[in-house]
Amino acid sequence: MSTATESTTTPFERTFENVRKAAESAIKMQQDMVDQWTKMWPAMAQSKDDWAARMHKFQKEWTGAVANLTRKQRELWEEQLRAGMESLEDTCRLASSKDPAELREGFESQFRKTMDIIKTTSETQIRYFQEAMQKWIELAQTKP
Repeated sequence: MSTATESTTTPFERTFENVRKAAESAIKMQQDMVDQWTKMWPAMAQSKDDWAARMHKFQKEWTGAVANLTRKQRELWEEQLRAGMESLEDTCRLASSKDPAELREGFESQFRKTMDIIKTTSETQIRYFQEAMQKWIELAQTKP
């Protein structure tokens, strides 16, 4: 025997599962892009001393770039978490509605907001990735 609570949690569970799958897919795509791009760099013939100095400089500057990227990513996740909490609160308020038309309209609005959040987050992550790759290219091409 199903209860009213079970029937209302199923759509939420499906929605969260779809959001999780979309996020995993985006991360997988980014990992694949990094793998492909790093395979395209030819090996550079250099003396050991030149190579060591260049590698040391690269490591130092790349560490700063990664720290900056990590900070930006944390801020993005915090913003996404805040938006998700607001969406959950709005959805809980909707659940108390008795009017089916109002309920449908509210859920459609929440769905659009969720898709906008996913879109914005994905676009921002891709932009961060592009900035990181540009920095990596600049560092790899710079002489010590």
